[in-house]
Amino acid sequence: MTTDKYDHHAALAQAEDAAALAPYKGQNTFRIGVIGAGIVIAILAFWCYLMMRHVENAGDVTFGIDFIVFWSAAQLALEGNAVAAFDLDALFAIHQVEEAEWLPWVYPAGYLILLMPLGTLPFFTAWALYNTVSAIALLAALRMFTRGAPGLWLALAFAPTTIAAYMLGQTPILWTAGLIAGLGFLRDGRYVAAGVMIGLLTMKPQLGLLIPVALLAGGYWRVIFSAAGTAILIVLAGTLAFGMEYWTAFFEMGEQHFNQMRSNIGEDDQMISAFSILTMLGVNETIAFATQFSLAITAAIAIFLIWRRRDIGMDLKFAMLIAGLLVTSPYMWHYEATLLVPLLLFLLRSGALQPNLPGLCISTLLWLGVGPVMVARVIFGNEFAPIRPFSSPILVLAFVVTLIAVVTALRAKPPSSQGT
Repeated sequence: MTTDKYDHHAALAQAEDAAALAPYKGQNTFRIGVIGAGIVIAILAFWCYLMMRHVENAGDVTFGIDFIVFWSAAQLALEGNAVAAFDLDALFAIHQVEEAEWLPWVYPAGYLILLMPLGTLPFFTAWALYNTVSAIALLAALRMFTRGAPGLWLALAFAPTTIAAYMLGQTPILWTAGLIAGLGFLRDGRYVAAGVMIGLLTMKPQLGLLIPVALLAGGYWRVIFSAAGTAILIVLAGTLAFGMEYWTAFFEMGEQHFNQMRSNIGEDDQMISAFSILTMLGVNETIAFATQFSLAITAAIAIFLIWRRRDIGMDLKFAMLIAGLLVTSPYMWHYEATLLVPLLLFLLRSGALQPNLPGLCISTLLWLGVGPVMVARVIFGNEFAPIRPFSSPILVLAFVVTLIAVVTALRAKPPSSQGT
């Protein structure tokens, strides 16, 4: 694509930003953003303090959060034994957290390559650095869509729904940043860059199952080829680094992990999918899965229909894609509610959520997400603050609101405006 075409896309994006963000450029939004971000950062600082106090009192070097798996796997890879990351005993020999009965390593080789530098650092330093890089990536990605609205930018980057991912040192912050950046490049007509970012998302592929549906519907072939090429290069790099045996162990552990999650999903309060809720309520597994599958199919159809239209704004297309990602996987962890951040962003930009009372109420719920429950668990304990009953309805609400906006947009446009 020529420079003139890039400039044309950039000019269109700036015009869209100016119109979409006009209601969120005032001082009130800025104050809310600063205060909200400050509160979330203070909560995370307090969480870090609690972890350090616990470790100091117990005489350990780690704390029982998900990040122990990343940190331990990185050390094993540095020792030249990356395949051992799939051995729970080998992981335990490093992190020494007895409560980690089932915290396996189930990630592709490319992700382990990225994590290896963290294995050279002490646990808390590595956790802090990982979260810092994640936060910077999310800030940079959100900036592509919030220029001129710094309050909204801060409020979204440090939305309470991100607290779970930050506390646990989990992947969704980085993954969400990559998704937003990929969508930003797509909007700006930088299709190769968009494909590279989407290809990088394959390091946690289960979250992005509906992305190919959107790209195929929109006819974004350069993005598809770029994404596929990036994914292949990542696999090749991982294979060269760790050998074919890594993939054998990866798929074996993946099968074990699937069976473990399937058998315990009804009891695991950290799962927030429709499948997990129905299973918890005692619904037959076949019926629960059929319900989840129906949600995924509905999302896929809505994504296909709106992404093939040239006369509907990109913001609503992006919102429908993300809403679909939130309801597709039957194994949706609570920290993956971080995806509510870009969903809220695009619902606001598209006008699907207006700055009126109903819109503000829904926006607040999406912005809070799993944050209040996570804070309550820290203060009162896990048994007094169950995650699923409070968080799962928010995902359903987000999907319904987005689906209604998409159906309304499709009905408002004549069929002759469709295109591929």
